[in-house]
Amino acid sequence: MTTDLPRDPFALKRAIFQLTGSDRVRYLNGQITQDVALASTSQAVYSAITTAKGKMEGDLYVRAHHESLLIDAPLCLRESLLERVDKYLIADDVTITDLTSSHSFIHQFSETPSPPENSASWQCNRYGILGWDHLITQEQAARYPDAESSQLESLRIEHKIPLWGAELDPSILPPEAKLEDRAISYSKGCYIGQEVISRIRSAGKTNLALTSFRLSAAVTPPCDFYVSEDPKPAGRITSCTELSGEHIALGYLKRKYSEQSEFHIDSVRLVKTP
Repeated sequence: MTTDLPRDPFALKRAIFQLTGSDRVRYLNGQITQDVALASTSQAVYSAITTAKGKMEGDLYVRAHHESLLIDAPLCLRESLLERVDKYLIADDVTITDLTSSHSFIHQFSETPSPPENSASWQCNRYGILGWDHLITQEQAARYPDAESSQLESLRIEHKIPLWGAELDPSILPPEAKLEDRAISYSKGCYIGQEVISRIRSAGKTNLALTSFRLSAAVTPPCDFYVSEDPKPAGRITSCTELSGEHIALGYLKRKYSEQSEFHIDSVRLVKTP
């Protein structure tokens, strides 16, 4: 049921930051959930950044570039994330530069990418399918169209990829969004929020769980869903799209209802899918 992939590179609207200085890897490792050592000059890695209580402050991708690290994050987090990453700098040899106005990324779904001239490229799994990020100038990026939003939305929902502003917000803990495999290292050492996230792993349960659904009709997120006549919501739908004639959605299911498989929103029937 996979949606068709965009054939050509398309522009990404992202906030971009560069970290330079001899302490950049050590410092960033203490701020984000992923092991920065996994980021290379050819591979971008995904991570969350959290509060001391383990709640999400953002999600981002990191890669190495010459003698620096490059971060990209949702554009709406440009100011808050820059402030958050800079917050704990004291005597560290780290300089953070905002490149959002001068640089951009384009993304390409291809096993053999064809990057623009003078660009740098990294493998990056943004939508559940391996692709390539190419770093270019904003002037170059203007030549590339945005991919059709409904196309990418169907792709990410199909592959259960949470989005900031839909599935991800400051109320969510990364394990609730099923980010353990993609975004969390349990062996790299301390970072802000680590204690809470490690406790969740030891307990083996969360109050909410990101879940996929098949629907009998379209709904408009965000909206609560229910079990039979129980007046209390069993969870909330956060994203919905149509794919190959079927309505599919992402949402959060409360732990109390985790053994249930069928739900409803008024007359719309929801079935939990793997």
